[in-house]
Amino acid sequence: MASKYDEYWINRLDVISALIREAQQNGVSRRVDVSDITKYGERKSWYGDVVVSKNGISKGEMAHARSLGKVVFASGLINKGKFRFVISSNLKLRVERLEMGEAVDEPENLGQLSVVEALSVVSEPNSISTILSAIPVEIWNRIVQKEPEWRYMRKFLESYGFGRFAVLMIVAGCVVPKFLTL
Repeated sequence: MASKYDEYWINRLDVISALIREAQQNGVSRRVDVSDITKYGERKSWYGDVVVSKNGISKGEMAHARSLGKVVFASGLINKGKFRFVISSNLKLRVERLEMGEAVDEPENLGQLSVVEALSVVSEPNSISTILSAIPVEIWNRIVQKEPEWRYMRKFLESYGFGRFAVLMIVAGCVVPKFLTL
């Protein structure tokens, strides 16, 4: 069934294509304003994300994000790799490359790895952002779900957006009081 948001994304395929190219080259694209999508519907929150590869879409629980994924997939814009499309709560769209060529295994193989093992998949990281951007979304989801602080901090997800929230969760998980390490 067609979504009421499909037309919006179809009319922006040229911009979306440019964002995909940027993410392919740089790991992440610039942010593009998509606030005019509000003409197509009302939502309590506009935050949403969807993962798209040449094989299909995954994630995308929010209708506007799922619509974006379906339009991108149907257009054939992605013929190599896997990309995460993120719509922030303040209506900015960005694209993130989830796979870095041969340096990252397929997510099915990473599903059983620990975070430390997943980080070791990255070859020659230049910065912490390079390392964090190379962690597949499936691993991020496992990190968030297993984090004890999740039940107290998940209300921050909507206002921070996924990227900042994930970093907050990682840092909260890394901070261990000294008395717990004795």
